[in-house]
Amino acid sequence: MSDIDRKLVTVEQIKEILPHTNADKLEIARVRGWNVVVGKGEFKPNNLVVFFEIDSFLPIEPRYEFLRKNCYRSNAYMGEGFKIKTIKLRGEVSQGLILPLSEFPEFGYSDMSEVIQYRYCLDKEGNYVIITEGTDLTDILNVRKWELPIGGGGACLKGNALGLFPSFIPKTDEERIQNIPQRILDIYKNDAFEVSIKMDGTSFTAYRKDDHIGVCSRNLEIKDEDDNIYWKVAREHGIIAALEELGLNIAFQGELCGPGIQYNRAKLTDHDIFIFNIYDIDERRYYNSYQRYTLIDDKLNKSGKNISHIKVEEFLNDFPNVEGLSKYCNNIKFNGQKIEGVVFKSCDNPSFSFKFINPSYLLENDE
Repeated sequence: MSDIDRKLVTVEQIKEILPHTNADKLEIARVRGWNVVVGKGEFKPNNLVVFFEIDSFLPIEPRYEFLRKNCYRSNAYMGEGFKIKTIKLRGEVSQGLILPLSEFPEFGYSDMSEVIQYRYCLDKEGNYVIITEGTDLTDILNVRKWELPIGGGGACLKGNALGLFPSFIPKTDEERIQNIPQRILDIYKNDAFEVSIKMDGTSFTAYRKDDHIGVCSRNLEIKDEDDNIYWKVAREHGIIAALEELGLNIAFQGELCGPGIQYNRAKLTDHDIFIFNIYDIDERRYYNSYQRYTLIDDKLNKSGKNISHIKVEEFLNDFPNVEGLSKYCNNIKFNGQKIEGVVFKSCDNPSFSFKFINPSYLLENDE
């Protein structure tokens, strides 16, 4: 699921209530795989609630005014609103916001029922939507994903658009492990997983289809112009030459990082593209880890290219639980810096992958 399709606000059922380790008046509510610190006694297991994920940007409304002190944000790009971010309350990490359904009388709820009831509301098009567990309320509640202009630190990443991102290539982005049901994870529990570092940059795709070579940002295909950084770095590192020489209908996908991009938190001195996917356009499949490594390292780079593969930390036959992943990430450094997180990609089924974003990284960067 891409961030564009991300369900930022949903109706969820509280799975369990855990004690807070350092506060008598607080508890931890578990929603899907997320831990949210709440007031003691405010919620019970099985309560249906409205859950806002981190990165949600809530509109200015009276029911959200209690967030103003810590969450109010305003800039020319996003306007005014309240940003939900990772916080720490009395030593416990809290990710997200839970509100009772009673705060949303437009949905027809008047209490905190533990029974899944069916209610209706109107979406923006005036269509009736059933309100029950799992209902996506993002658009209905006018919530947007918080983001800053793509440079986030100085680099000019704008380019003249040639068109929209090609429909025949999947966009880059893995779902967070907290949002994947356990029944899905169990399907892949016996797979070997490639564990790579999650770089904090901007999405990059370069592809060849028939006689056309294109370069894309997350949402657009970009014209080939002298001052465009996507094309410039792709040429410098041999990605464009590789597409020309291979003559295959494939796409290289990775993260463009470096000075002026997302504040360059990895402290890179030059721009680079870290490739993590190769997609076969004709066969509609991803290369597996071995195929990707073989093509980049054994063929392309030995012929004079300078293509950077994403840094792979190790291969595992299983993966740690969510709680263990925080410690796992804290033990890894890239260029001497704390990493944003890690990506787990199945070696047997490369279309299945997920990411874990390190809460301590989010806390340090006010995200």
